[in-house]
Amino acid sequence: MISRKIQIVVPFFLFFILFTTYVSNNFFFWDTINLVAAPATFFYENNFRSFILPNQIDTGHVPLLAMYIAKVWQFFGKSLAIAHFAMLPFLLGIVYQVYILAKRFMGTSYVLVLTMLMMLVDPTFLSQAAMISPDIVLLFCFLLALNAVFENRKMLLMFALIGLFLISMRGIVAAFTIFLIDFIFSLRRQHFRGFPLHLLLMKSLFYTFPFLLFIGYHFYHYKATGWFWSHPNSAWEEGRIANDFNGALYNIGIFAWRILDFGRVLVVFALLIMAIMYRKKLLRESTSLQLLILIIVSVFIFIIPFLYYQQLTGHRYLLPLYLLILLAAGYYANKVITSSVVKKSIFGVLTVSLLAGNFWVYPNKIAQGWDASLAHLPFYSLQLEMNDYLDANEIPYHEVGAAFPVLGNHAIIFMEEDIHSFKPKNIGKDNYILYSNVFNGFSDAELDALYSGYKPIYELNSSTVFLQLFERK
Repeated sequence: MISRKIQIVVPFFLFFILFTTYVSNNFFFWDTINLVAAPATFFYENNFRSFILPNQIDTGHVPLLAMYIAKVWQFFGKSLAIAHFAMLPFLLGIVYQVYILAKRFMGTSYVLVLTMLMMLVDPTFLSQAAMISPDIVLLFCFLLALNAVFENRKMLLMFALIGLFLISMRGIVAAFTIFLIDFIFSLRRQHFRGFPLHLLLMKSLFYTFPFLLFIGYHFYHYKATGWFWSHPNSAWEEGRIANDFNGALYNIGIFAWRILDFGRVLVVFALLIMAIMYRKKLLRESTSLQLLILIIVSVFIFIIPFLYYQQLTGHRYLLPLYLLILLAAGYYANKVITSSVVKKSIFGVLTVSLLAGNFWVYPNKIAQGWDASLAHLPFYSLQLEMNDYLDANEIPYHEVGAAFPVLGNHAIIFMEEDIHSFKPKNIGKDNYILYSNVFNGFSDAELDALYSGYKPIYELNSSTVFLQLFERK
């Protein structure tokens, strides 16, 4: 007889295997170009002769995922499909960790399946799952660490923490979130008796080893390069400018927008209503209190980079928080609603809201997180078709002004056997401009100048994405 666990988990496994197959020929997109494609290509082509990246592609992060992709390429061959399938173990790991976490709060009823479905169709998660993204590894390690805390499995927690510290600078934020959750849960088990300094020190010592690995790499990096986190000529220097007070207040609004964006607004609205309905037991019931702690601590820690930095405000930075919010929505729907029909209807409406979020497209002059929903998926085929048009009409790539995320060597972005690259746009001087609503790097003034000073000569459209090639009048 097939176990209940297999019945629940295997269909989700099959979905992500098919999903990975579907996106396996998609080229590198958005920040994965700088975080994975360029460093992985460097390690592959140099056969790991150096673990320090050239300054122009060194983001300051530990390039662990890039090393992993390069090593997989060495074993199985260098291709986009191999890179995508290299991410599959982490995707399947996320499914299993979501199952373990949701089961803790839902049991094994049909509500568990509906909650897992809601968590795993989050638009930002699915979008990152369609890419070779460090945030997929980070999310897996976060969920693994969280489940290890619940199960008091110290070695598993250590393994997860090492992954968090070595996959991204933001792993520090995720690891500190896990530390606070671990500390608070330990205090609860002791009924908050006695001064917690001893417990705090013991917990801190356990988290020290993974942190020392992080420090060790960055000390090695500093000795080799003379800089840590960023350097004056870095392409990412602008994104690491500290905030002032007004900027911090502004980013609080951005933080809220990120949570509500792409269909999650209905989930948050429903969660607040259900929490109010369940308010009498909200703080008294142990399981409910655990969920409340998870969300409050995550909000408190994950908002810190939004407050401190002007531009480190990406949707993907909040992936663990999104899944915890969706878990809470499933939990309270199960607790508050008694009717099975109404309960299933609520799950259905919320899931449809999340799926519909993949079709949210903002007007051209509002920057959109294109790596945060599946709305970007048509871009891959459209861009390749545009490249074919340029080739067929013998328009040199270096004469076409464009913007992120198609700037850079095409051999790295598209993994083609060429050295084409678009030039950074200079509207008014470039003969040709390539524009897409996916390109957030066009200011309002530049868009006005583009439409007034250039004429469109070729255009491609989908339900969410368009590309336009302009020629100067």
